[in-house]
Amino acid sequence: MTFDLETFAAVIAVYVMIVISPGPNFVLITRYSLRHPVPLAFAVTFGLAAGATINASITMFGVGSLIVAYPLFGFLVSVAGGGFMGYLGLSAIVSALRERTQLQPAGHAASVPAEQPEMVPEAAPAGERLVSALNKGLLVNLLNPKGIVFFIGLYAPLIARTSLATKGAVLAASFLIEILWYGLVILILARPRFRRMYERASFSIDCLLGLVLLLIGMRILLQAGTYL
Repeated sequence: MTFDLETFAAVIAVYVMIVISPGPNFVLITRYSLRHPVPLAFAVTFGLAAGATINASITMFGVGSLIVAYPLFGFLVSVAGGGFMGYLGLSAIVSALRERTQLQPAGHAASVPAEQPEMVPEAAPAGERLVSALNKGLLVNLLNPKGIVFFIGLYAPLIARTSLATKGAVLAASFLIEILWYGLVILILARPRFRRMYERASFSIDCLLGLVLLLIGMRILLQAGTYL
């Protein structure tokens, strides 16, 4: 079978709209862009892109249908994904509270910006922190059951019968779209202007982003029962 340009264009158009719409990935990238060195934010981006590509691959070749055929599998993925998302959100809130508490005794809470974002793990080797950031991005997508269901809904009717070349092109383009979009977000938010704005309201921003991740995790957990 030859390359199906029409199907490729249709799938990629839908994928672009999904990627640029706000969601847990965008929240995670925003937090890393504002609080961490740029390389760590890009490591998260590569993790997100890799996770999405893996989900797309297993769905494209039929394995993703397990989540539909075996409800218990979907339930377990939902519990793991919701728990991990909730953990990320709770960690963000606890980290913000800890930093605020550490600043209070010194009497600098009002005058000293929270300039020690989570670059705290500076003690850890750079490579180790990059791997940790990449793993976070990877798990956020791998453990998101809605991502798998989305790919089933998008790929099953559109590219199940297309050629291997079309499937490969879709996977490559999808990976590139994730990198380009979130890379653009990182480069914008990591600019000094946005970093200074963040430093002035770091506690509120961290708590808000953490709360959003926590609520997303809770929603996934609450919907886990629908798979049974």
